[in-house]
Amino acid sequence: MGVSAFTFKDHLIDSVRYFSAQRVPSAIIVCEAFLSGALDVLIALAPLYLVSIYVDVKWLGLVLAIQQGADLVGSLCAPLIKIKPTHFFCWDYIISGAALLMVFIVPWIPAKVLAFTMGFVIIGISGNYFSKMLFSLYDHNRLGSVDTIIRALYACFGIVFLLVPNLYSNITVLGIIFNALTIVFGVILAVRIYVIRG
Repeated sequence: MGVSAFTFKDHLIDSVRYFSAQRVPSAIIVCEAFLSGALDVLIALAPLYLVSIYVDVKWLGLVLAIQQGADLVGSLCAPLIKIKPTHFFCWDYIISGAALLMVFIVPWIPAKVLAFTMGFVIIGISGNYFSKMLFSLYDHNRLGSVDTIIRALYACFGIVFLLVPNLYSNITVLGIIFNALTIVFGVILAVRIYVIRG
């Protein structure tokens, strides 16, 4: 049992070291996990947001249908876009972050719906590019351990963010903060890819 425990620990350390060594794609994965957790809590608080802008909660189903439809459109459009996976994500964060930020700062409801739709079309495209990035930039023999790390990151950020409403539940402020952070992540990633790496 002692040998098995040591082997597991050794494998875990090796997997984390390998993941950390892939700097840009692994940084993107951490950002994706963080932003996924943030998005989960915003969707969970959507009924409160509808109430705050004087929209009947009965429209929540339509909001979620628009989200799913936009995500589907994005996934269908993804094969038509030709850009390196790592390069795509900086634009993903900037555009989707700006679109979803508009949802919380623009008062006109049709404009909110349009921005919401645009944001989730980009998010739908990013799902396809996420898979491309994994298969093109990681050793295929290590994808199992990379997938384990990804699932752990998503679960941890998901749990942390879903606890946020217990401390603070103003969805408008949270939406502005989380989407502003998304834009910041995109700008930092763009600088790293286009400027620092030349």
